[in-house]
Amino acid sequence: MSLRKYVKMERERYVVVCAEIEKECVAASIATKEVMVLRLHNEKSSVEIEGNQF
Repeated sequence: MSLRKYVKMERERYVVVCAEIEKECVAASIATKEVMVLRLHNEKSSVEIEGNQF
């Protein structure tokens, strides 16, 4: 295999890996935001329950 062909293949692999990493980053970001929303909902519910007790 020629060096040019090898470099081309490695670049293609690099592009694929970068795309996969980007997908993982987006998924992690979405999951983090969902957790934050759930925490806020729970906190809001707790505050509403406390408010109703008084």
